[in-house]
Amino acid sequence: MSSSVERARRKMHQFPVAFAKCTEHSVVYARCISSTEHPEKGQCQKEFAFFKNCFQKAMSESLSK
Repeated sequence: MSSSVERARRKMHQFPVAFAKCTEHSVVYARCISSTEHPEKGQCQKEFAFFKNCFQKAMSESLSK
């Protein structure tokens, strides 16, 4: 199997691990999105940015091991 396929597979296996490390940020983002019936674009941008940063950091930490 090619090395790019192996890297992609490894990343996919790390998604649940990274997501579990960011549950607090994901809950805050989900609450923001679900606070209105029709969320507007950018309405929860700050919450999403915190969640995204946490997730990216957790992914890079788990892949560097």
